[in-house]
Amino acid sequence: MRLALGIEYDGTDFCGWQRLSHERSVQAEVEAALTFVAAHPVEVTCAGRTDAGVHARCQVVHFDSDATRSERAWVLGANSRLARDVAVLWARPVADGFHARFGARARRYRYTILNRPVRAALAARFVTWERVPLDVEAMQRAAQALVGEHDFSAFRAIACQAHSARRDLREIAVARCEQRREAAAPEPVRLGEQAIQETRCFLESLRQLVEENEKAFVAWDEAHGVSSEVAKATRRPLNWRGAGFVTQPRQT
Repeated sequence: MRLALGIEYDGTDFCGWQRLSHERSVQAEVEAALTFVAAHPVEVTCAGRTDAGVHARCQVVHFDSDATRSERAWVLGANSRLARDVAVLWARPVADGFHARFGARARRYRYTILNRPVRAALAARFVTWERVPLDVEAMQRAAQALVGEHDFSAFRAIACQAHSARRDLREIAVARCEQRREAAAPEPVRLGEQAIQETRCFLESLRQLVEENEKAFVAWDEAHGVSSEVAKATRRPLNWRGAGFVTQPRQT
């Protein structure tokens, strides 16, 4: 019998999804938990591998098992063996031809940028921080040039294993939203988000694209009389721990 699972995880403390012998991976921990529940070795196939530090709201995986277990038993049993930063959300029996990777219709990424003078403490694992005010409207206008099918070879990482650099970017939106006001916070925190839906995983290209904004930040510092020493001491390098990964499985 083939089953599909929906999994969420905090990727901060993982080397990524893919199983590695010398580092902690999401795949290895999920397989160990399912092996315990099934009482036989289990290998899972995911919709798309995530890099180190990347989180997932609904990573879809599939695996085969002859064990007779209810959907509830798969979920609760696996979660009883998983660490606090990984959780199985649901389990469903699927057709034998279902494939989590090749059946995925799209992948959606969200990058959350904390845009305020002070770095985050509570949300540090899930956002990247930029102290310089961002022009969200200009970023939104510029981002629309990426919509459609394009060749992203110029943004391709050296270690990229994809057969082609062409990707169909269906939607990209840059927006500013306001966090709920807390009683202890005199000023609301404002967050910027980029929601990106792709037909296939191409995280590295977008990561490099956003890092080009560093040039704009330097220009802003110079225009406002901020010395290079002060700017270097107060600006933290971009990190992408705030990236969320969601897959949408193809209906069978």
